[in-house]
Amino acid sequence: MGRERGAGQEEATRLLSSMADPDAEFAKALGDMRKVVVSHRPLEFTWRNSEQLPGSLADGAAALKADPGLIKSCVEEGLRFESSNQLGNRRLSADLEIGGERLKAGTYIHIGIGAANRDPAQFPEPDRFDVAREPNRHFAFGSGVHMCLGAVLARLEGTIAIGRLVARLDGLHCTGPYERGGRARFRGFSRYPISWSGAWA
Repeated sequence: MGRERGAGQEEATRLLSSMADPDAEFAKALGDMRKVVVSHRPLEFTWRNSEQLPGSLADGAAALKADPGLIKSCVEEGLRFESSNQLGNRRLSADLEIGGERLKAGTYIHIGIGAANRDPAQFPEPDRFDVAREPNRHFAFGSGVHMCLGAVLARLEGTIAIGRLVARLDGLHCTGPYERGGRARFRGFSRYPISWSGAWA
C-alpha cells in the first residue's frame, strides 16, 4: 500500500507540473487537468458521507478537537466506511477460480468495493466507524496499476477540509432530511443541510 501511495504522489506531482508548463500541448494540459479535477467528486462524496455517519459528526469532531493527530485515520476511515465509489469493473486476463467457481479469461467481473471495505476478516467490527482505526487497508481508491490517480490529492483535500471544519465550527449537526444522489456506483448526496453553534473561529 505504501508503494502504491508513493507512485500516486509522483503522478500527482507530474500532473500538476505539466499544467504549470507554458509549453505543454493544450490537449495534454486539458487531459491532465481532467485527471486532477476528477479527484474532487470522490472527496466531496466522502466527507459528506463521513458527516452523515451515526454519531460521527459529534463524537468524531470531539475526538479530533482533543487529538488533531487523528485526522489521517479519520479520513481513511471515512473512505472505508462510506466509499464514494461502490463498484469496480474488470476483465480477467487469465482463468481464475474463486469461491469454487471457475471463470474464464476475458470474463467481465463487477467488484463490490463497499462490501470489500466491510469484510470482517480484514476489519474488526466493520460496521463501526472508528476514527482511530489502524491499520486500514481499504479499497476506496482501488489498488495496483488501477489505483485512482486522484487518491493523493483527494486525501490531501480531505485532511485540510475536515480538519479546518472541525477546528473552526462547534456543534456540527444535520438540520433536516438529506437526499442521496440516487446512483448505484457513486455513493453521495444531492442535498445535505448542516448547521453549527457559535461563531466561525
